[in-house]
Amino acid sequence: MGYRCRSCEMPSEAHVHCYTHRQGSLTISVKKLQDYLLPGEKEGKNWMWHRCMRCPRPDGFPPATLRVVMSDAAWGLSFGKFLELSFSNHAAASRVACCDHSLHRDCLRFYGFGNMVACFRYATIDVNSVYLPPSVLGFNYDNQDWIQRETNEVVERAELLFSEVLNAISQIAAKGFRRRIGELEELLQREKAEFEDNIAKGGEGRPTSSGYS
Repeated sequence: MGYRCRSCEMPSEAHVHCYTHRQGSLTISVKKLQDYLLPGEKEGKNWMWHRCMRCPRPDGFPPATLRVVMSDAAWGLSFGKFLELSFSNHAAASRVACCDHSLHRDCLRFYGFGNMVACFRYATIDVNSVYLPPSVLGFNYDNQDWIQRETNEVVERAELLFSEVLNAISQIAAKGFRRRIGELEELLQREKAEFEDNIAKGGEGRPTSSGYS
């Protein structure tokens, strides 16, 4: 749960992991649920379910199976063994879902615990060549005119917006609705100062980096 990328220190849900072997590619994405918690977290329950990509979609989404608790045998597999089975022709990788389509090849497989869900998707590919970039990509946006043009446009629009809001507050005050007007003006000034501070920091031209997995 507390995993952090060794390259960029970002959590697992900030990356998409892709494993390629032979004629297949397995993509793994992790998402943190905001408004839902899978039951049984305190008991250590790991859930799994799948959605078939080949079945009809009556509501526009691949139909989902009922969520079930992962068996001890499945939970005991190492991740390396799981990848091996995913790319092999072993009987475990050739299982069919309840709809008679391939569980590994035709379905989105989901594994969840608490508020974290991992999605596994297999795709058939043709590998022509492989090139691995460095684990950390550096970006330096010094002397790029388009960034400055975009910044100037954002600043102009923001100044116009702040001016229109201040004018609206003044009109409200002029009509006799003075209650909390001072608080609104103070809040507007704080928002404007924070915006200007962020723009100033963003214009320093410092290089940034982006990690990936």
